Amino acid sequence: MDHIIPQLALLIEFTLNMQPIIRRHFIIMCLIIFAWIMVTIYACVMDSPPYPWLEFNSIGDSTIPIMVLASAIILFYLTELVSKQKLKYYGGEKNDYLLYILVNTK
Repeated sequence: MDHIIPQLALLIEFTLNMQPIIRRHFIIMCLIIFAWIMVTIYACVMDSPPYPWLEFNSIGDSTIPIMVLASAIILFYLTELVSKQKLKYYGGEKNDYLLYILVNTK
């Protein structure tokens, strides 16, 4: 539940903003996820797992970081696709969605 509030805030910001999602962001995202995986594995090896259900003592636990990376890649490409469509529809990244609404509503 702690992770849902920032995600909702980012989703609202993504829908109202015209900042493009571009491919160079993908490298940064993968580096952050890789760092998370390394810190999680290190914490589990030191007998203090950050999540009580993730101890890397079974195959299921070992696949969770891989699934996190795979789902992040899929979500990245979906947001990139939506971002490109928004930019195409509203006329480029310099235009703001809120400004478009304010100008075009009467």
